[in-house]
Amino acid sequence: MEFDDGFFDDLEEDLAIDKYRLDREWLHQPQLYLKYAMASAHFNKLAALAADEVKVIEANLEADAAEDPEACLGRGVKATIDRCKSYALQHPQRAKARNKAVQAKWHADMALNAVFAMNQRKDALEQLVRLQGMELNSAPVARDSISREGQSEMLHRAASNAVKEAGLRKPRRMS
Repeated sequence: MEFDDGFFDDLEEDLAIDKYRLDREWLHQPQLYLKYAMASAHFNKLAALAADEVKVIEANLEADAAEDPEACLGRGVKATIDRCKSYALQHPQRAKARNKAVQAKWHADMALNAVFAMNQRKDALEQLVRLQGMELNSAPVARDSISREGQSEMLHRAASNAVKEAGLRKPRRMS
């Protein structure tokens, strides 16, 4: 399995649920979860290695500055601990390694969030299966799907109830 920058391109598609094929979705869920759990472990390993690499580079640069202060810090500059650390922190080699570590940490965080999303997908699948098992027509209906006739009937009922509550009598219909 390839774990690179394009790994997360399919995440949105993998999270989608086809509510008409819940059986297929349910059977495919463990594979998707494992895919992202393995990616999370892989990216965490890379992030730890990259963070260690930054520390090693910093230590090597500090040691270089302490051993040869004229070449690293400049002519006549005394090699103090602070100057050696400052040299290491500002070195382009350390900056490059630090950028690599930040990128690796981002991948690890994204993979962990993808695992959480796959867990939420599993919960959603469970709820959809429960809904389907209750009744075919148990799906929630949005308010905007009420027909104009239904809206007119609701308004007429509301007006009639308001008239009754106010103690007024119902007006007669004129033909």
